[in-house]
Amino acid sequence: KVHSAVVFNPNELGADRYYGHVAFVEKVNRDGSIVVSESNVRGLGVISFRTIDAKDAAQLDYISGDLATE
Repeated sequence: KVHSAVVFNPNELGADRYYGHVAFVEKVNRDGSIVVSESNVRGLGVISFRTIDAKDAAQLDYISGDLATE
């Protein structure tokens, strides 16, 4: 889902082997692949983007919520 956080467990798809990683879903493509934005992968404070194929995307955990306020 767009605007969800995606959680990479430790050592999963290039995540840190001890801590894991989180990224932000920017786009869900028709084929089920996702485009994520993330920081610190290519250097401290550097924001980068990558596409994760549908098979891998289906195995990841996601955090989403309704940000509406009353």
